[in-house]
Amino acid sequence: MSILNNKDQRLVKPAILLCLLIMVGNQAVGSNQPLFSQNIAEAKTAAPKFGSFLTPQYAAQLMHGKIAFIEQRGQPNYQIADYDFDAQSHDKLFPVPANGRLHQISNSPDGQQIAVAYSIADTNQLTGKPTGLGRSKIYLIDLKDKNPTPQFIFADDDKNAFCYNPIWSADSRYLYFVSYKKNATYDDEMKIKRYDFQRATSDVLIDNAGWPSLSTDGKRLTYLSVNHHSKKRALWTANSDGSNPQQLVAEDVLYDLNLPLFSIDGQWIYFAVPQKPVLTWYQRLSPLSLAYAHGNHDVPSRWGRISTQGGNPEILNTAPSQIYFGQFSPDGRYLGYTSDKGFHIWDATTQHESLLLKSRAMRGFTWL
Repeated sequence: MSILNNKDQRLVKPAILLCLLIMVGNQAVGSNQPLFSQNIAEAKTAAPKFGSFLTPQYAAQLMHGKIAFIEQRGQPNYQIADYDFDAQSHDKLFPVPANGRLHQISNSPDGQQIAVAYSIADTNQLTGKPTGLGRSKIYLIDLKDKNPTPQFIFADDDKNAFCYNPIWSADSRYLYFVSYKKNATYDDEMKIKRYDFQRATSDVLIDNAGWPSLSTDGKRLTYLSVNHHSKKRALWTANSDGSNPQQLVAEDVLYDLNLPLFSIDGQWIYFAVPQKPVLTWYQRLSPLSLAYAHGNHDVPSRWGRISTQGGNPEILNTAPSQIYFGQFSPDGRYLGYTSDKGFHIWDATTQHESLLLKSRAMRGFTWL
C-alpha cells in the first residue's frame, strides 16, 4: 500500500526532479578539473593522526597495492580507473560511453576480472541521443585486456528491475546482487538474489533487503532489511544461502545504517551510520519527508561496528563524511572507503584514520 495519497503522488515527480537538479549541481565534477587535489599539507612519516590529509605523493608511505574505482566525472573522464599507490600512477581501465552509467564494481577472487553493474541507454535513431538511463545489468570486464569491452552476463528476470551491488562468492561460482524496482505506488521493491554461473540462473535469497556482503570464507552473508513503511533499516547476518537469518541491530537502535561489510577475520561487521539530517521547512512539508529522513541521500556518516556474536554497536572515531563505499584491504588491516572528500583508510590496528587521496570524483571501488 502506498504511503502517499493521490494529491501527494502528483507532487512526487516534481519534487524528485528538484532533488535531482540540486544533487547534480552540488556533486558534479568537471571533466577538466584534476582528479586529485595537490594543495594540501604534507604528511609526516610518523603514524598519522586522526583526520590527517595526504597528497598522492605521500600516500605510498601508508598504503601499497592498487585499487580500481569509478571515476564519476564529465565525459571523456567518466570511467573505471585504477590507482597504484606504489607507483603513484592513475590509469584508465574502461571509458564509459556517453549513453552509459556505472553503478558498482567488484573484483573477482582470482583478480582477473571485475563484475560491473552497468546501464546502457537506448539511442534515438533520429537524434542520436540517449533516450533514458537504461536498465542496469551485470557485465564482466577482463583486467588482462588493455582495451576491454564489458561482456554481458545477465539481467534480472523481472524486466522492470535493475541489478545493483554485484558481490562474488569465494569460489567464483556465484554473483550476489540486488534486484531493485519502484512499483506504481512509488514503493521500493528490493531483493537479494544469487546468480549461479554453472546453471546460468538466478534465485531469490532474501526479500525486502539490500546491501549484501560476504565473509572472506564465503560462509556468511550480511545485509540490511528495509521496512517498506518507515524506510528504516536493520542489520542481519545469515548463511550464504540466506538461511538461518539473525538480527544484529534492530531498526530503532541507530538512526540509520548503510554499507555493511565483514572484517577479514569475520569477527566484526562494519557499517556506515548516517547522521540525522536537519530538514528544511520545505522538506518537512514535502510528501517526500519520509524519504529525506530515511534514504540514500548524501548526509555525513561515521563508521560503526558490531561483533558477529551480537552485543551493542560501537561508533568509531572517524571524521563525518558522505560515505559512498567501503571495503577492507586484502590483509585485513585497513578499512578503505570513498567519500565526498576522497579515498580514506582506517587502520584497524592503530585506529587512526587518514585521507590518502583528496578527490570528489571517486565512488565505488575494489582492491586489485
